[in-house]
Amino acid sequence: MLALCCGLMVACLSGEIVSFANQDAAAKSPAAGQRLTYSGSVEPLAGGGTESSRTFRLVSVVTEVTAGGGAKLAWVVEETGGKPRWPWSQRFGGVSLTKSLQIPNDREIPAIQGQLDGMVRAIPLALPFFADASKVEAGAEWDDGPKHFEVVAREEVGGRRCWVVSASTKQGGRAIDWVDENQPVVVRHRELVFLGQGVQHELRLDLDRVEPLAADDLARHAKAHAAFTALRGPVKDKLVESQNPTPPATAEFLNQARSALGGLAEDRQAGPYAELAADMLRETQRSLDQQKAVERLRAQLVGKPVPDFSLTTTRGDKISPADFKNKPLVLHFWEYRSEPKIAPYGETGYLDFLWRQREKQGIRVVGIAVDDRLRPDEAGAADRVQRAAAHKDIRGFCEFMNLSFPVAFDESKVIDLFGDPRRTGMKLPLYIVVAPDGTVAEYHVGLWSATADEGLKELDQRLQKLSK
Repeated sequence: MLALCCGLMVACLSGEIVSFANQDAAAKSPAAGQRLTYSGSVEPLAGGGTESSRTFRLVSVVTEVTAGGGAKLAWVVEETGGKPRWPWSQRFGGVSLTKSLQIPNDREIPAIQGQLDGMVRAIPLALPFFADASKVEAGAEWDDGPKHFEVVAREEVGGRRCWVVSASTKQGGRAIDWVDENQPVVVRHRELVFLGQGVQHELRLDLDRVEPLAADDLARHAKAHAAFTALRGPVKDKLVESQNPTPPATAEFLNQARSALGGLAEDRQAGPYAELAADMLRETQRSLDQQKAVERLRAQLVGKPVPDFSLTTTRGDKISPADFKNKPLVLHFWEYRSEPKIAPYGETGYLDFLWRQREKQGIRVVGIAVDDRLRPDEAGAADRVQRAAAHKDIRGFCEFMNLSFPVAFDESKVIDLFGDPRRTGMKLPLYIVVAPDGTVAEYHVGLWSATADEGLKELDQRLQKLSK
């Protein structure tokens, strides 16, 4: 049997399973209409807390068996507990499998998000069919890229006789799969994953059931999957790495989605697609509401004199709007945390590049570090220890990124003078662009589009117009 000891996967063979009769694990291939449902979780090892715990379901359907002996698989992830959650557009996808059940393109592999200490990472999920199952036999070992595989035991899991296959990498990766002896289905999966600052967690997947779908159910499934795929559009990069896979929320898109999905959200026979449809409509409506709230904040500020404030920079200098009179000014409200670094922190590098390029033209940039540890409480005081930690954290980030523009500590809730977008449910950064005449020219929530070749081109163009 296999044991997990302090987060490390250790293989142990009982005396009766030293040698095995040769079995063909690939005796049965995936069948069209086959639906496989897994319960999954991510839990910290070695007595960790519950902050990073996640629970979910993975539902996969074989939509087609191809002429070459491969298969097409559609999947949906239902997130049942823990945060953060993917947007609807990253909770479904489709993959093609070769005859040997390999994935020639991993663009749309299923995944969930894990989070610890503010650091978020994607955790890819095992697919229901074990690749290269034809190699699985007693005592077999083989390498596939950076992974080394070894068949270490046979065990019964949920009434299924399984081969137990361990996988390891030189970088410390560990995983174990229990593969059905009679077909290449993964019955159980355990994997060591790391969150936060290298804290060990265990990813668990357990097969709940395998069931054939009737022809009409398979057709309903295929129709729902096609509708979601059309609404999301093509995936250009890896789905789990895409920053903006979700179409912009507009009233037109919401109407289009309602028309395309029909009554799917209320259709209990639609299975996981019913929940996905409900979440999609809810997320889109919430995004529209947030946009309206941000527009109200923008309308209250743009065209009016910039609110007065005084802040202290990481170098100890005092700054106020009067210091930038007659110059275009960018105020960049963001966390500026050194540990953990919050993605996409690289945008500050683009902002620094813009500042270096345009400083001689009179354009100015000021970063304003927003950190709850800096904020005074109701009595008007901030914890000295927390404030000192925040100062060190913010200075550390500026040094790490080698930022040349000044960064100030928001210790007096200056962001509230401009309208904190987090109150609408939106996330920082917040960009305030001030015209040379001292009026607010731009209130921009979120990231500007950026490329390695052109940097923050759109922001740069707007500043160029203001400097003329």
